[in-house]
Amino acid sequence: MITSIKQKTISIELSDDQKVVVRRMPWKAAVELLKKLSGHIGSVSDLVKPTEDGSGASKVSVSAVIAKIPDLIMGAEDLVQHLVLNSTSLNKEAFDALDLAQASAVIEAAVELNLGDELKNSWAGIAEKIRALSAMKTKSTASATPTS
Repeated sequence: MITSIKQKTISIELSDDQKVVVRRMPWKAAVELLKKLSGHIGSVSDLVKPTEDGSGASKVSVSAVIAKIPDLIMGAEDLVQHLVLNSTSLNKEAFDALDLAQASAVIEAAVELNLGDELKNSWAGIAEKIRALSAMKTKSTASATPTS
């Protein structure tokens, strides 16, 4: 089986004379982004607590959220810079010089290419294959176990 995977790109026209091409990140940079993202999500998820009434509802402490805002902003900036700098030819100074609308368009394209449905579906397929292998191993181990 031969599979062809072409590098997808999204071109963002920032002005008449400036265009940014957004592409998928290299593997190593993508793994680093996922590690950073995991840590960032973990720092936010501890702010949501289940209610004690057993209804399945959640509560959020406003004071805890307010206390986390500086960390959340710094974490988001780190994630965005990692994503953009590894999926475009922009350097930090050029990215920082973009206006809000331009930066938003670049970020949106980078998220789509690097964290979008196509890659999520691919990862889900890989996870399913691993689960299937694990189930097969469990079955073969169980059938090889002697019974008394």
